[in-house]
Amino acid sequence: MSDDKKPRKIALIGKAPDSVRDAPYDDPDWEVWILNTLGVNKEVPRWDRQFELHDLKLTQDPAYGDYFAWLEKQKRPVYLRDEPPESFKNGVQYPLAEVLACFEDAAGRTYLTNTVSLMVALALYEHLQGDAVSDIGCWGVNMAQHGLACGQGNAGPFTSEYARQRPSVEYWIGIANGMGIKFHVPPQSDILKSACIYGYHTTEPFLKRQVRMKELQARIQAAQAREQQGHDEAVFLAGALEGMNYDFQWVPGGDTGGGING
Repeated sequence: MSDDKKPRKIALIGKAPDSVRDAPYDDPDWEVWILNTLGVNKEVPRWDRQFELHDLKLTQDPAYGDYFAWLEKQKRPVYLRDEPPESFKNGVQYPLAEVLACFEDAAGRTYLTNTVSLMVALALYEHLQGDAVSDIGCWGVNMAQHGLACGQGNAGPFTSEYARQRPSVEYWIGIANGMGIKFHVPPQSDILKSACIYGYHTTEPFLKRQVRMKELQARIQAAQAREQQGHDEAVFLAGALEGMNYDFQWVPGGDTGGGING
């Protein structure tokens, strides 16, 4: 890197709607890396790299409209899992082997459970190759949703933002911080968030809520007991009535229907 070149800032954009619009699109110092159908659906005002790391056959599903054709004709880099088809104008195969080799001493070098983790790992790889990065940020990345509707850029068993994928992103954020790179996470995101610091959670508000929860649990149990008591009473009374109906058929002149017996 030349002395006059500023370190790069990279914004990684996901599809979570609560913060996707908050990324620094207006700041030219930030590169914008997007994934899946954000570009074809025009959900972002600008982008520099497109990542589509699923099997390309998925992108040809009719549910995604002309997504495959859109990927083919892009003039900006389109990162793919496999070697790009000849029809792709600017396809780039994701350098997985190089990334894994670069982080061979990292315990979680293969801890890449989603596209965002792979994007972070690539940014760090390029940083270590001399193309310095000072900042990375994730916008539109929550890793809390249990799947997006078909047609919004997700298909198959490994594409929804399951909570099980989130720790991988957080691991690579830790690697970035350890390399001295500042990482930006919007407050709306669930990334790097927890309800409390372990051992320091027994505050007055916590204890108050704990008492309230116990009260509600006791009231639920009491209501369930009353419900069971009412059920048992109804069963008992139904049995008693059935017994009376049986006995009544032997009563001279008995008529449970209230008619006249000849």
